[in-house]
Amino acid sequence: MTTHDRHIAERKRLPRRHALALLGGAGLAALAPRHGFAVSFDFAGFNRRYIAEVIVPRFTRLAATCAAWSERIAPAVHQPSAGKVDMMGRRDDEIWDNWMAAEPFMYLPGPSQKREMELAGWARGPAGLYQDVDALLARSTPEDLSPELVRTSLIGQHSLEVMDHLLLPDGKDAHIMHDFYVAENGPTRTKLLQVLVDHMQSEAAAAGQAWAKIAEMERPAGITPRRMTAQFLGAQINVLGRLLRRELRPVPFALGHGDEVASDARRESGLINALEVVNTSLQSSAGFGALLRDDQSALKASLLSTSATALSLGYEAGGYPGWVLRSGGHFGMCCFCTTDMIEDERKRAEARSEKIRLQFDDLRRAVADLRKLMQTDLAEAISLVPDLKET
Repeated sequence: MTTHDRHIAERKRLPRRHALALLGGAGLAALAPRHGFAVSFDFAGFNRRYIAEVIVPRFTRLAATCAAWSERIAPAVHQPSAGKVDMMGRRDDEIWDNWMAAEPFMYLPGPSQKREMELAGWARGPAGLYQDVDALLARSTPEDLSPELVRTSLIGQHSLEVMDHLLLPDGKDAHIMHDFYVAENGPTRTKLLQVLVDHMQSEAAAAGQAWAKIAEMERPAGITPRRMTAQFLGAQINVLGRLLRRELRPVPFALGHGDEVASDARRESGLINALEVVNTSLQSSAGFGALLRDDQSALKASLLSTSATALSLGYEAGGYPGWVLRSGGHFGMCCFCTTDMIEDERKRAEARSEKIRLQFDDLRRAVADLRKLMQTDLAEAISLVPDLKET
């Protein structure tokens, strides 16, 4: 099991209990007091609360995670340390997780959805990016690497992709002691990582500030409060749509060996993060449920219950059920196995695979149900159907 796999497994246990608790409390949530603006559909008030309590904290956490990384790297650019080796051994999972949690909010609201922050492009790099990074390492010293150099280059524009290349050269875990200490360019590589993380911290903080300024405006230029709320709702509906098209797409099922399909740890974590984002957008006191009137308590309870069910099933399925489904039928044989032993093992593998397939189907169904509830019932209940179609 890789470090990231252990990270996913650890994340799965505690939130699983939390999700079940949400299920049990969904009915009670419908009876909770509502904010006064819910009755009159005060979209401006909703937007302010949604930005302050749902969106900004995600960028704050991303910035804080990057700052913590930089603090541990900076003192050890020229010398090894156990803490640094431990940190790098865990790779950049926390930064990736917090970036994915903020991903649905990378675009500022407005008619064109223009991107005014660079965070959305961090995880995708152009062809030749790795060669550019290696060339920079070959010709530079730690003193050459400045925040300005990173900020104005492709390296800064595709920060997560570059970080993966530094910590996963050739798709394999870096030999930390060799690559960052023994190798001739070890100090330069370490300094580049530190400057890169500083850049990400700065950009994440700036993104949070940009959102906070929008929340302070009575009416942001070029968009009405109603349309902004529709864009917020549309973004969450799109998150669920992407899950159904990608991570939860139906896949051929057949018994086989587990190494036939490589596990994509990023997609495992991405699915869980996406479900958590949507769950927060509904469960939070500043979420969409706060817009529903008292006489719409049944719809609110249904939304909360379905959302909690999807999240719970996501943890239960292990994060990336598409991969598990295809490789879950793995069974092993050796030269000492009898025919009966092989047949017994095959039957156990088939039983495991059938259980995984059913979990996958349940999760996909729950996500589809939640998306339909949000796109039709919720949008109609808060009078956003026409605006939602135009987002």
